[in-house]
Order: sequence, then structure tokens, then C-alpha cells
Amino acid sequence: MLNMDSFFKYDPQTMGAKGVVLIGDKVLCYRRDDKTDLYPLYIDLPGGGPEPGETPFDTFKREVKEEFDLEIKPEHIVYEKTYPSKIQKGKYAHFPVAKLPSSAEKDIKFGPEGLEYLLLSFEEFVSRKDVWPVLQDRAKDYAKYVLSQE
Repeated sequence: MLNMDSFFKYDPQTMGAKGVVLIGDKVLCYRRDDKTDLYPLYIDLPGGGPEPGETPFDTFKREVKEEFDLEIKPEHIVYEKTYPSKIQKGKYAHFPVAKLPSSAEKDIKFGPEGLEYLLLSFEEFVSRKDVWPVLQDRAKDYAKYVLSQE
């Protein structure tokens, strides 16, 4: 059983929350623009850094709303894992997985971040050469978890 308590509590050591939003069985992602230093033009997942006082869930919810105009509720979160930050020692990054119905696809309104949004199969997301590698690794951890529950 997952313990997601830390995802819903404020922690100043949190760098952010970036994770998978499943629309039916597709991974919602987007192509980064070329104005970023980290992995320009790569495929990325929704999420980002916290605003003052935000819990990791609040950060993820806000970022998904800003990037795709979709509402994430606590009951949509089916998985969460915390990782040591790759960017700043002593800080943590949260990797949630939210499940929305296939019908949510019609509600997507892609925001100003990135060049395009994509809906990829899980297999395609974890195998493409143009996906941010750390996010592929974390998505594979989620897949291992799902398999362990079957």
C-alpha cells in the first residue's frame, strides 16, 4: 500500500512535483520549447516548482491547470513517489500519477509552455529517445509498482 501523506503536506525541502497524468490509458505530455536550458525540445510531463506554502499536491494541481486547463483532485492521485532532487542536494522531487477518464481529452486547453501537447501510450513514453530520461525512469518505477500489485 502506498503512503502518500507527504504529497499532501507542506515541506520546505520540496523542489517540486512533476508526474504522469493518464487520460484513459494515454500519458499526457508536451514538447518543451528551445528556450530552456534543460532538455530543450524534449518531451516533458506536467509539473514544476512550488509557490510559497504549497504542498506537492497543490503544486501539481496548479501546474496541470496552468499547462493543460485540467482539474486534478486528490482522488485522481493513484501513486506518488518521492526522489532526491537531481538539481539541489537535500531537496526532494515528487512524482505523482493521476488518472483521468478518456473523456478529459476534450477538456485539454494547452497553455503557453512548450510547443505542442501529446497523448502517448505508456510504452511509447518510456521508450522514446526524445523524452526527458529521469522522467522515463520514474515512470518505469510506477510500472513496476503496478505490476507488483497484480
